[in-house]
Amino acid sequence: VTAGAAVLQHSYRLGVGGGTCTQTMLQLLHLRYPQHRQALPPQRAQWIKEKYARCVTGDYLEELSHYRAWESCSARTVRFQLPYTDKEVPPVSQEDLARRKRLRQDQAERLREMARVKREAKLLALAK
Repeated sequence: VTAGAAVLQHSYRLGVGGGTCTQTMLQLLHLRYPQHRQALPPQRAQWIKEKYARCVTGDYLEELSHYRAWESCSARTVRFQLPYTDKEVPPVSQEDLARRKRLRQDQAERLREMARVKREAKLLALAK
């Protein structure tokens, strides 16, 4: 600053606040979407911040009041698709389905038998 004016030729920009903003956004995204942790690296949070974040230069409370109305809020909402690859699910054969059904029936029968034995033990304990 010379004579009350900035001399831009002799100025240097310090990137101090951006890293904190990116880290905070990354932490919030990881907390909100834990299942997408692999698809949200720090580079993607940096991209989101650079592309969609804004700074309020005027009255902050007035800017917040714009988000109270649903139409204004939905018009300002930004949605984007994370990278997604569909997993291949192998087809299940009829034999596998029949085997799984038999296993479930066997397990259900074992549970019923255990419950019957437990009931009988309680009845014997009460009878004594």
